[in-house]
Amino acid sequence: MVKRRFLKWSIGVFSMTWAGVLIAQNKNEAYSELALKSFKFNPEGVELDLPSLVETGNSIPFRFAIKAPPRQKIQSVDMVAPENPNPLLMRLKMSSQTEHLRFATRIRLATSQDVWVIATLDNGQKIGKSIPAVITLSACFDAS
Repeated sequence: MVKRRFLKWSIGVFSMTWAGVLIAQNKNEAYSELALKSFKFNPEGVELDLPSLVETGNSIPFRFAIKAPPRQKIQSVDMVAPENPNPLLMRLKMSSQTEHLRFATRIRLATSQDVWVIATLDNGQKIGKSIPAVITLSACFDAS
């Protein structure tokens, strides 16, 4: 009886581990450059500010402002860098839905790429925009 319980437990743990790996792979595929470019995000109301050329990708100042269309509120905002090892840089979920959002931070980029900001509105519509960043030195990978 103890052996059966152990086997059931082992199978459950093993399957949960693989489920987590598969979910992570699907999430990374969803944030690939090709997948993001295939979506037609409405760029209206999204302003991005990122230096177009930086020496190193270690700490890049990044600002964005989002203004929701009339009578709509912002529910969440995703910042995505598809070429990074972990493409989802940040997800902001608004506790109180807002019409305007301004945010400034520093990000780390692995290589030259487009950085995306995608906002989800209260009706499920997504608005978003990308901005290119050219990096001369890599930040996320060791050259050795």
